[in-house]
Order: sequence, then C-alpha cells, then structure tokens
Amino acid sequence: MRKSSLFWGSILLISGIIFLLDNLDIIQIDSWKLIGPVLLLATGIWILWGALAKSTLQNERIEIPIRDARSAKIKIQHGAGKLDIRSLENPTLLVEGEFRGGVLQEITQNGEELNVTLRLPAKNVPFDWAPGDSIDWNVRISNQIPVKLKLETGAADIHLDLSEMIIRELNFSSGASSSTIVMPKHAGLTTAKIETGAASVQIRIPEGVAAKIQAQGGLSAITIDNHRFTKREKEYYSPDWEIADHKIDLKVEVGVGSVDIR
Repeated sequence: MRKSSLFWGSILLISGIIFLLDNLDIIQIDSWKLIGPVLLLATGIWILWGALAKSTLQNERIEIPIRDARSAKIKIQHGAGKLDIRSLENPTLLVEGEFRGGVLQEITQNGEELNVTLRLPAKNVPFDWAPGDSIDWNVRISNQIPVKLKLETGAADIHLDLSEMIIRELNFSSGASSSTIVMPKHAGLTTAKIETGAASVQIRIPEGVAAKIQAQGGLSAITIDNHRFTKREKEYYSPDWEIADHKIDLKVEVGVGSVDIR
C-alpha cells in the first residue's frame, strides 16, 4: 500500500473519531475549530515529507514493434510532470520509452495502420499522490512511417522535438503547462492544432519549412516572427506557402499565457 494512502487514511480516521466523540458528548470541544488546524498541519507535514523523502513512483520501460505497419496513430494521455518526445531511428520499433509512474498500453492494428494509446494507470486521486512525485515520461517515436499524433496533458513541462519525424497530423491539448514544440522538417504537409489553457508555448518551425498560421487567445500575448511570416487578414503565411514541399498548417488557441512562433 502506498504511504500516501496510509497517511491520508489516518488523517481521515482521526478526524472521524474527533467528530464521533464530540457528537456523543464524550469530549467537550468545537470539532470544526480543531479539524481545521489538524488539516493544515497534516498538509504541511505531507509537503515537507514529500520534499525530503524519495519518490515512490516506479519506472517502466516499453518497446512497441512497428510490425508491418505503414502508418500509425499514437495517442498519449499524460498528467502532471514532464513529457519529452523525440525521434526514434530504430526501424523495428514504433515507440520506445521510459515512463515514471507506469503506463497502460492499448495497441490495435487496422490494415497497415497501427493504433497505439499510452495513458496513466488509474490512481486513487488525491490520496495516491505525494509532493515530489512527478510523472516524467521520455518517449521516442519512429521516424520511418507517417504518424498522426494526439497529446492530452495536464500541468506539465513539455518538450516535443518532432523535427525528424513524419508527423502528418498533430493535435495537442494541455492545461497549465510550459511547452516547447519543434515542428517536422520533412513531413510534407503537417496539419497541427494546439489548444492550451494557462500556458507558455514556444513553437519553432525549422528553416526551409513553410507555414500558414492562425493564432488566437483570450488574455494572451502572441508573438509571430513577421520576418518569416506575412500577415494576410487573420492569418500569417510564408512567402512560398503555395509551392513549398514541406509545410505546416498551424492553428493555435490559448486561454491565458504567451505564445511565441518562429
């Protein structure tokens, strides 16, 4: 059993005993005045414990063979922590990686397309958690076949280097995150949609890759390199957008935060 479950279970048990004794008039106290300080002290102890103790999260390594697939759909559902995605050159593998906190895999094949979902194991939130336990995933994805990539993350530090991959579609949604995304260099046409809540997003479009950019936000600061991309009405274009061999059709929606596209 996780130490976190024991700790918070004990706090709930103690609180319940205090309420019971008060209701039975065995002790004469104001339960609510006592429970408030107890919870504050417990939370403080829990945070200090998490800062000093070693993480209880386990690392899991996986390898998913590419089989006879000629294309793939990959969906990654990640929580709070760090997510790092880079290129994989091994021609026999579609995905490999190290997953702190564990990972559940769902793999199906539809003809020549391999469908993969990677997600967090079910947890008893909030009691199956400790401060300092960061869900850190390092994922490598094949650069041998076209991939449609979908990412769903929470409060995370995210680094995506897609420059060497053949990403045909990118759908990225996150909560309160800090994200750096390097787009593909030689994937033909990549369609990308990025949606974030309270976030800082840096998007890098490699030299020699054209782009069409549509960006909007609520309380957001949006910066687009106007030396590379010229504004036409509500969108920004590379001068060679229509004729470029490799290009990004990019849509960005941000709630609160900053977006920097270069």
